[in-house]
Amino acid sequence: LSKNGENFLDCNDVVLNKYGYAKDELISAPAFTLYIEKEWKQLSNYLNKKSIIDSPVFTHVKKSGEEIIVELHKSEITFNEEQALLVIARDITKRIQAQDEKQIVQEQLYQSQKMEVVGKLAGGIAHDFNNLLTAINGYSDLALKKLDKDNDSYKDIKVIKDCGERAARLTKQLLGFSRKQIVEKINVDLNKTITELEKMLKRLIGEEISLKTTFQSPSCMIYADKSQLEQVIVNLVVNARDAIEGYGKIMISTTKEALTKEFIEQHNLNASNEYIKISVVDTGIGMSEEIRRKIFEPFFTTKEVGKGTGLGLSTVFGIMKQNKGVILVESEEGKGSEFNVYFPQIITESNVNEAKIFDSENLPTGDETILLVDDEDSIRNFLSEILEERGYKIIEASNGKEGLLKFKESNEKIHLLISDITMPKISGPELVDELRKLQPDIKAIFISGNVDNDFIKKHTSSPNTSFLHKPFTYDSIILKVNEILNK
Repeated sequence: LSKNGENFLDCNDVVLNKYGYAKDELISAPAFTLYIEKEWKQLSNYLNKKSIIDSPVFTHVKKSGEEIIVELHKSEITFNEEQALLVIARDITKRIQAQDEKQIVQEQLYQSQKMEVVGKLAGGIAHDFNNLLTAINGYSDLALKKLDKDNDSYKDIKVIKDCGERAARLTKQLLGFSRKQIVEKINVDLNKTITELEKMLKRLIGEEISLKTTFQSPSCMIYADKSQLEQVIVNLVVNARDAIEGYGKIMISTTKEALTKEFIEQHNLNASNEYIKISVVDTGIGMSEEIRRKIFEPFFTTKEVGKGTGLGLSTVFGIMKQNKGVILVESEEGKGSEFNVYFPQIITESNVNEAKIFDSENLPTGDETILLVDDEDSIRNFLSEILEERGYKIIEASNGKEGLLKFKESNEKIHLLISDITMPKISGPELVDELRKLQPDIKAIFISGNVDNDFIKKHTSSPNTSFLHKPFTYDSIILKVNEILNK
């Protein structure tokens, strides 16, 4: 380069081959030719000894437009009997990419470890909440069934029940990011699900924000829990809404993606490279790199006190991990954000039966004998009352050891065991094993507010064993009992 660093004087063949220029195109061209505009001032300072950095890093642009990262070294020389600068550029693109990938992996590991710790805490909290909510929602449900709708107390109790159901949804979110939410997977068409949600989403975001949906293919099938999928979409749209000040746009799109081997390994995905991508793009305020690194942390929020739980994106993160997918985000302050979630494309044609439609005013009855075991008095009392109301004979026990003793003392056949899972002395699964040694055909329903899918697979594979998640309703427990007794 010339002494002041403004022009090229000469270059070797490696430069020509690497950057795609002919020699006469570079000679006498401005030195800035190979640099992106925002680095011109930094380059000028370096070449004119105004920078204290010995080996600065710059972005070079090839003639094709491809960018590479280089490390510069300069020295003063004599060229054609004039003072000049010899600048050596070393391509460090692969090294930087490797460092970036390592940092991404480290960040993912750190995030997973934090989620694991908070997930255990959340799971414990959800278990206690769900026990309380089973009694609150159950007794309010029971009271509503006993009252006429024009009774003065009906509206008050209905408010209690509605608040209880909202609290139940909150514990479901806690279980979502702790990855202990029970998953009931079916074949789901993403496009159809988004279309079904569109009307509700427009109400959520308000009239000042427009919502546009784009589907690359007529159908995008995945094997997933539909309620979880809806949670992902709603939470991402609500997050986008909150990032927009005044008027703005939210765009939702679905595309089929063939992921690279590097991408799959980097994000610890399944070996199959066929994925469906949901993109949620907003024209909001964007976010800084510091905030972007924290957005999936439980309870982290940039909203005002009382306007956000900080659970929305962490719930999405947990759901994607549970479904062997991934969520990524791109954002820049003042330029909006783009969230991309990747679900594996459908790999099985299996499906679950549609839920049976029933009349809550005409629930089934029975006359079988049921052994009811739970260490929570309020839950045991509630279940005993509603089951006796439907004609069943109930034997109660407050723990597994007492339940085993009462089974042995009973003079009549016990048809069904309803048991909590975690109890002192003898757990629910241990109790089932002991009872089936004495009576192999006894049926069982486990009830719990904090259990994962591994437990469900291990302990409910038999048609004589089922599971019901707390908090459950009056109707759901009656239907579950009728279902398993009539199998």
